Amino acid sequence: MLAKEGVFVHPTARVEPGATLGPGTRVWQNAQVREEARVGRDCIIGKDVYIDRGVIIGDRVKIQNSANIFRGVVIEDEVFIGPGTTFTNDPWPRVVGQWTVVPTIVERGASLGANCTIICGTRIGAGAMVGAGAVVTRDVPAGMLAYGNPARVRGPACRATGSEPVLRVLLIGCGAMGRHYLRHLRQRSGVELVAVIDPRRAELREIASDLPWDDHYRSWLERAQAAIIATPASTHAAIAADCLEAGLHLLVEKPLAHTARDGARLVESARTAGRVLQVGLLERYNPGLRLLRSLLQLRTTYSISFRRLSPYSPRGTDVGIIHDLMIHDLDLAHWLTGHTLEGLTARGRMVRSSLPDLAVVVGQAGPVAISLEASRLAGDKIRTIQVQTAEDLIEYDGSSRQLTSNRVETSEFAGTGPDVAYQQVSTSRRMVAPAGEPLTAAFDDFVRAVLSGGEPEASGASSLPALAAADCLHRQLVNPSPG
Repeated sequence: MLAKEGVFVHPTARVEPGATLGPGTRVWQNAQVREEARVGRDCIIGKDVYIDRGVIIGDRVKIQNSANIFRGVVIEDEVFIGPGTTFTNDPWPRVVGQWTVVPTIVERGASLGANCTIICGTRIGAGAMVGAGAVVTRDVPAGMLAYGNPARVRGPACRATGSEPVLRVLLIGCGAMGRHYLRHLRQRSGVELVAVIDPRRAELREIASDLPWDDHYRSWLERAQAAIIATPASTHAAIAADCLEAGLHLLVEKPLAHTARDGARLVESARTAGRVLQVGLLERYNPGLRLLRSLLQLRTTYSISFRRLSPYSPRGTDVGIIHDLMIHDLDLAHWLTGHTLEGLTARGRMVRSSLPDLAVVVGQAGPVAISLEASRLAGDKIRTIQVQTAEDLIEYDGSSRQLTSNRVETSEFAGTGPDVAYQQVSTSRRMVAPAGEPLTAAFDDFVRAVLSGGEPEASGASSLPALAAADCLHRQLVNPSPG
């Protein structure tokens, strides 16, 4: 039959009440889409496909015949799933007894060949390719090819393997974040680290003595295809402008620039030059937050509260707390809701540095109430998010990568007279996101974008709304209005 909005469901297929199908989607013979499953726009669901309860599928996804997608799986946009592919969702399957759903994420543009088996808790990166018959037991990085039993990464998906580097990269800045990038680049196949740049020569001799190094980047620009900028935030705009002028693709640590105006100039320069410009907003690549975002697509969200607290460190104090720490959550508020932040008000204090060290912010993202707290004066590192939806309260703990959904089933008064009591029955569901290092996923996305000519998830353009909000809030803190 042909349903409204151009959705086609074959007479022999079964779409359970509570499942949603986007416009243009087609469901063929004997397929089943269970309750609470969400299928996006313009998808093809082949015959005999089984989509379990609560599965989330993005737009323009093609699922070939006889694939089995069980509960806990999230499939992003433009993914191809070959015939006979099966996703597991319990690491210790059994006939009776308790069992735990372990989520799996397939990122946008990935391709899975026929008869693959995807073991739960894994992440298939953006643009990755999994060969036919593979048994995937660990993450497949973005843009890479994996096959075999167990599947192993064999090289880039877009070209034959060989000794030729995929990308020549210049690392500019070797402080705290720069060292993380350096560690990753040392381990990454197919990437040539051209040189490490930092003015602190003694430190470079200690950590990069086996690599080419220098205290300035200009003479190295023509030798690289791309650069990672991990210098203090106040220097990002000038260095990035030089690199774009030299024709390099860029991955710039957050924030993209110290002001939204400088950030917009860099975005326009990258667009004009046809170069990839990505920002190190690593939370967008956090498996737990990607899972949270997918869950919120099925719910009506009322409010989101962010807490991001860290012990004091001189690192990052060239900018205030808004651009240093809260920029992540300003970006997440926009990314999770799809709405621009409005009506923001901030209160904060300068305590140990010459710029604000703590701040509390309230505002709106469309219909969603937003509150944010950030501090670099805490005793411990805390990363939490609470989301109130129409169905439940979802809590995310960044230290454990755990999501907890608390839902009130019934609430009533019981008893009479002086013995009356209020009783509430609720259920709690815990989900542990797949393991995966956000920095690795971010760099994989950068490589994929450079090689394919596409846009990364954390593109420079998509970072500008959060940067504009940060500018506004910083001005409120350093120039508070009277009263």
